[in-house]
Amino acid sequence: MTRATTTFVSDLDGTLLTNQATVSEFTERVVNEVSSSHNMVLATGRPPRLVKSFAATFPNVRSVICANGAFHLDLMTGELTQFGTIDGTAALEIVHRIKKADPGAAFAVESVVGHRREHGYASDHPVPERLYGTIEDIVKGGIAKMLIRLSHPVDRAGADQLSNIVGDLGVLTVSNPTFYEVAPAGVTKATGVAALDLTGDTVAYGDMPNDIALLEWADLGVAVANADRDVRAAAQCVLDLTNDEDAVALHMVRLLGLNLR
Repeated sequence: MTRATTTFVSDLDGTLLTNQATVSEFTERVVNEVSSSHNMVLATGRPPRLVKSFAATFPNVRSVICANGAFHLDLMTGELTQFGTIDGTAALEIVHRIKKADPGAAFAVESVVGHRREHGYASDHPVPERLYGTIEDIVKGGIAKMLIRLSHPVDRAGADQLSNIVGDLGVLTVSNPTFYEVAPAGVTKATGVAALDLTGDTVAYGDMPNDIALLEWADLGVAVANADRDVRAAAQCVLDLTNDEDAVALHMVRLLGLNLR
């Protein structure tokens, strides 16, 4: 990197957060210190509704790229900007293609109005009955992200197969070991962060395949020690510590020469 590092971008689950999806006291202190003088962006597969609580934890962080690049949430104002859409016709075609390969597949979606799912979409997180619908109903008006549960576990072979099936209708990736995700065509965490048009060099951190585009785009792409093997291969730097060991916070401390511990 030749310019000053002015922007840090971090994935949440498995990267900045612990395995219990919490923020350690040390990581909270570091992020708040760094974000007081540098751009600090969170980039996650989570939808906007599941990141709003971080406004209290990280009061200096303004930007969150959500749903793998489909949304920008301003944590300070609550303003939500959508960067991409899978229209209803394309979404139904994706469903048709996937069900042809796996009739047992089930679907959920995220849109600007929130979460919807088919009745057959099983999850450990129950939702109110009003959020269920037919596939035609839940994709009506366009969606920002599709979640897919197949009749077999998530694996690389399944991801490759689904990516070929989806084709140019969307970007298939994995951020959770229990389902696949499809973002609008051309939309990734990298395009979401790039749309912010921040200056200077960027350091990005991640752990799952939905972080690969971001790590490759950043001036320095960093994988935590617990990262997926493909993420480790794509990163310029692989840390010795895991998300449970404050890997991201400690790397920022070293990079900036902070004295916080």
